[in-house]
Amino acid sequence: MIEQNCTTAIELLTDRLQDVPLMILELPSDRLSEKASPEKWSGKEILGHLTDSARANLTRFLEAQHGEEPYVSRSYPQEALVNLNGYQDLTVSQVLALWEAWNREIVRVLKLIPQGALGRRISFENNDPEKTLGWLIEDYIEHLDHHLAVIKSQGD
Repeated sequence: MIEQNCTTAIELLTDRLQDVPLMILELPSDRLSEKASPEKWSGKEILGHLTDSARANLTRFLEAQHGEEPYVSRSYPQEALVNLNGYQDLTVSQVLALWEAWNREIVRVLKLIPQGALGRRISFENNDPEKTLGWLIEDYIEHLDHHLAVIKSQGD
């Protein structure tokens, strides 16, 4: 459980940084560009969304460590950011490089989080029950794994 320390999260994310590029590059790039319908994301766009998620969560992981509690976790316009970033128009390698860079930075920051900060309280704009920074880190990895499974299934 990440409430105790970040070691598990660091290990899991480090594993993803090794495994995901291999998985993505094994999938046909034309399949990663396919959209089931205009309103659905392609595999590239899902990876782009994961890049946006990494960027947003890195900010949360840093900001939640200081200031008044609970830290208020702000939502971000997921659909709009995927479109504004134009992930569909980038190569798979370009989107993958962005995803890797943000997640390497998250691993670096996780190594710096003091154990005592993991219990800091976090509230959400949508009035979900309060959680902790440790929970938020764990949720980030679960969210990542969920979307990676979707990308992988597109290659089948």
